[in-house]
Amino acid sequence: MPGLGRRIMEACGSAPAGSVVTVDGMAHLGKRPSVARALVGLARSGKLERICPGHYIALVPGRFGAYLPPVWDVMESLSEAWKVRIVPTGAIAANRLGLTTQNPIRPVFLTSGRPRELRYGNGTVTLLHAPSWLTTPSGRAGEALRALEWLGEGMGRKAGARLRGTLGESDVAAIESLEGTPRWIVETLSGPA
Repeated sequence: MPGLGRRIMEACGSAPAGSVVTVDGMAHLGKRPSVARALVGLARSGKLERICPGHYIALVPGRFGAYLPPVWDVMESLSEAWKVRIVPTGAIAANRLGLTTQNPIRPVFLTSGRPRELRYGNGTVTLLHAPSWLTTPSGRAGEALRALEWLGEGMGRKAGARLRGTLGESDVAAIESLEGTPRWIVETLSGPA
């Protein structure tokens, strides 16, 4: 591996798994055209995975060979790189909260940015644009909000009754303060416990 490629891989090795590698992020190692060529070469050789134009991730070395880092880590890194919010869909949130046993086959995330299809191994990751009230909250409040929106009003009201006891007052207040949140979600979560 030429010197620049080796230095890029060393920089990738010291970064957390799932970190996005770009020409701008590696510009300190050489001239932009050289770095761009080195990234393409590393992707062709299987050392990096190209997920979209100009964005790569390093494979994680393992006992049985290199593998892709967890998709959650990659989305978190892309969120920081693109300065947009990227959060799991309501289907994933509902599964995490125990409101459904369904588990999405294809990874789909909501974003405050533009919609995109990303390559991830042999599959794709879909980013769907969503309104800010749906992508803004984080933590338990965000999961509850996205799960209820995904379930819809009928099933969401029943599930909301189960969620009320698990959410703190600050979580409910955060959801109530979001402009655009459907009234039925606010009523469901702020109702009697």
